Parts: sequence; C-alpha cells; structure tokens
Amino acid sequence: IAHMLLRAAEMKLGYEGVLLTLLLTEHPPITRSDNLAEEMEELHRLLTGSSAPPILRQRFRTLLRQSGTEAQTVVRSDRAGLLTALAYPERIARQRGDDGAYLAASGRGITLPPRSALARHPLLAVAESSGEGMTRRIRRAAPLSPVDLGSAYPHALQRHRELRYNETTGRVEAREELRFHRLILEQHPLPRPEGEEVSQLLLEGIRQRGVESLPWSSAASALRERLLAAHRHRPEIFSDWSDEALLESLEEWLLPWIEGMNGLEDLKSLDLKNIMLGSLSWEERQSLDRLFPATIELPTGTRAVVDYADPEAPVLAARLQELFGWRETPRILEGQLPLALQLFSPARRPLALTRDLENFWRRVYPEVRKEMRGRYPKHYWPEDPFSATPTRRTKKGMARP
Repeated sequence: IAHMLLRAAEMKLGYEGVLLTLLLTEHPPITRSDNLAEEMEELHRLLTGSSAPPILRQRFRTLLRQSGTEAQTVVRSDRAGLLTALAYPERIARQRGDDGAYLAASGRGITLPPRSALARHPLLAVAESSGEGMTRRIRRAAPLSPVDLGSAYPHALQRHRELRYNETTGRVEAREELRFHRLILEQHPLPRPEGEEVSQLLLEGIRQRGVESLPWSSAASALRERLLAAHRHRPEIFSDWSDEALLESLEEWLLPWIEGMNGLEDLKSLDLKNIMLGSLSWEERQSLDRLFPATIELPTGTRAVVDYADPEAPVLAARLQELFGWRETPRILEGQLPLALQLFSPARRPLALTRDLENFWRRVYPEVRKEMRGRYPKHYWPEDPFSATPTRRTKKGMARP
C-alpha cells in the first residue's frame, strides 16, 4: 500500500490513493460492496460531509499530510482499479469464462460471487479474496482498463508471437499476444507463419495424427513396403521404415522438404517416393534393387510388379499363360526367399496362389486346364506347361507372325 501511495502521488491521484488506503486498512461506516470504485465514491461523500467519525477523519488528514496531497471536491473513482493494481500486482485478474471465472497474474484461479455486477468487466484489480483452491472468491475488486494497467506497469506488458498447432484444422497458426505475467490481455491472428519453428510444429502435428496423415501414393506405399521387407530380412543393411521409426526420425528424412508449409493440406504436394529414395544410402540403393527388386521379368518379357505387403511372402501376380516354361518358383534375396505366385485367368480373375510352381504344374494345373478350356476356349491351354510357349495372346494371336 505504501508503494501505491507513492505512485498515486506521482500520477496526481494522491487523494484517491488516500481513500483507497482507508478502504483497505480501516472499516469506514459505509455500505459494503464488492466494487471498490463504488465504495470510494461513498467514502468520498462521507468524508466531505459532516458525519464521518472523528477517528476516521483524523486518519484521513494524517494520510493526506503524509502523501503531500489535499482533499478534493471530486473523486476519480474510475481510477480505483489502477490504484488497486499498484498495491496488488499479483492479484490483477483476467476473465476466462462467462461464469465469473478469472485467472490472476499469479496463475491462480479465482471467481466472482454469483450475480456480481463486476462480471461485465474483463479485467479486475482484486484487493480481497477468501477461500482456497477452486472455491477462492473475489470479495473486493475494481474494474481495470488495459490503458491503466499499461500506465501502472509499462515495462511488464510484453508482446509475444505465439505459434501453435491446431489439431482441428491441421494447421500451424500464429497470433500476437499482449501479456502481463501469465495473463493474456489481447490476442490477434497473424498472417501465414513460416520458419523453422513452424516446420517443427507441423512435424508434431504429423506425429499426433500418425503416418497416415502423409500423402502416400501407390508408388510411395509400394516402395515403403519393399523397404520394410528389406529391413525385416537384412536389418544390417537397411534402415527401419515402420510407423514408429518414421515418426521418430521425421526431422531427418522429412523436415527439409516441408519448408514453407504450415498445414497438413500442404503436404499433398510431397513426393514421398522420391523423398524416401533420397534418404537411402548408396549401399541401400544398390542392395535394394539387387536383393528386393521392384519387378521380375516373366517368360514373355513382361515385367511384373512384386507386391511386398507381406514381407515374409512377397507376391508376384501374372496371368497363368505368361508363366509357361517356368519350372521353379522365382526367388529373391539371392535365392533365399521364394515368391508367392498369384496366378490369374485371361480375365485376371484369381486361379491359384502357390509358392511351389512345379508342384502346381504337376498336380493342380490339369484340373485348372479342364475348367478353363471351356471357359476361355480362345486361349492357349497346353497339356505340358513345362515345354509350352509363354504368351500374352489368344490362340489366334499366337498364329499370327
């Protein structure tokens, strides 16, 4: 309070400072209110009249003399909040809801009594409160304007640029905040933010939503499945491309590519296949094509894609007629891993899935041939698949040179 009286005199509010001191330290015979501005007006009327108790009037004169000020005919009760803030800076409180809840500069929550007229003021300077924890109630306070708060503590008001990732919109948003200690007094959205901090927040957004938030094209997904299979069988050569590993290492493989982006929508322009290829070492690139090829050449010369969705049993899909002449199941990983062959009819309907092609030709193909000859009579169904010519054509097409 002594500090408040000194500052009040400097700001030519010495008279109001004296009245506030009496309100806070004495018990003047006035109607009690939770609004110190109203109490200040009533105390002013009491002291400028003739009914003030002698002890109170004597204390009033002593404070006037000590503060070097004089009694006034008009009281500026609208400055009660400013003076209370000078006395109790840690009790300055900002409204944070429609239910009378406030947050004090100290970081503590505090509430107004029900139906208090002070609830229409977003900023209060609190003089008295009671209770503990969530039930702490404001007993006496005064409205405080941001301008008066700035006059009281010009160096404590700071502007901050706040960045945050919005989970709902999937974007990094920027806003400028005017703060007093832990209180946010004002906030304004800023234009599209950029910079390394934005990129880091976007990575955190990706971590929250998972790798599914990235734009996985079919080509990128196929490459990733190859890499997962490669790591499963040769972890000493190939790095891990599992969900967990990708999310843990976003800064290494993805961060350089998202500069200038600030939302998940922006990620759609990423070419994940080339990003992944660019992240591989020279040894990984060379070994990947050699040990885990993307395609296998069929007897017809067609290059068929290897599906690595199941790393333990990669699948090579092809029309049955294109495999005539093959006796053994094709293998990868230097002959250690046989492929599962998905055999299709001429209409690309599944006929069989096998990892033992020779056994299929000997035991299953005769029955398949019987059924398919009637269903696809224009196509080639030889008795001996081992010596037959592989083909992509019908019998009529095979007859043409």
